[in-house]
Amino acid sequence: EEIDAARFFNPDMVEAAFKTLEYSFDAHKIRDYLLKKIEETNLAKILYSTSIESVEKSGEDYLLNLTDKQKVKTPHVVNATYSGINEVINIFGFEPFELKHEQCEITLCKVSPELSAVGITVIDGPFFSLMPFGTSGLHSLSAVSYTPGKTSHGDIPSTDEKTRWESMHQVAKKYLLPSLTCEYDSSLFTTKTVLKVAELDDARHTIVKKHSEAPALTSIFS
Repeated sequence: EEIDAARFFNPDMVEAAFKTLEYSFDAHKIRDYLLKKIEETNLAKILYSTSIESVEKSGEDYLLNLTDKQKVKTPHVVNATYSGINEVINIFGFEPFELKHEQCEITLCKVSPELSAVGITVIDGPFFSLMPFGTSGLHSLSAVSYTPGKTSHGDIPSTDEKTRWESMHQVAKKYLLPSLTCEYDSSLFTTKTVLKVAELDDARHTIVKKHSEAPALTSIFS
């Protein structure tokens, strides 16, 4: 439904504005729901705050030695560790993927009452997005030019948790009416990992690679 752009935007900054239905989800609620479903099945055991330190072969099984001194014996390991996928592959001694890591930031902010139940995305050019962030009462602010930060290649991503809030905020202020305000609250940092070939077309690849059988190691990257 087309609406008057002057309701939110500075004059001459956008060509047209449209009202649509957009869903915001709360990641913590989804996590808790899935953990509850896993617990109900009684088919999986989750080990927290540990990782694989070394691997041995035991017949047709892998014996995983964990950093908390636990041992796991299994005929099949599925490696779905996203930005840490090559670290696991290296422990098993197989050829890693060629990856690129981007340190990304989403800023969280408090917005003026007129924006409390509204999300805004400018979708052409070096755009920004301002969206209600789950049930936190905050909005997330991201900007194409500033949300991706330090880029690294190799097996272990670099980290750089210096906020780029001011730059993102300036992009939003350029478009939004002066009466619509955003006040910085905090930042969320994460690593976005893609295959190096994605630099050519920004494709989102999914790869399933079986490195070995009996015992089996399968890596899933998506």
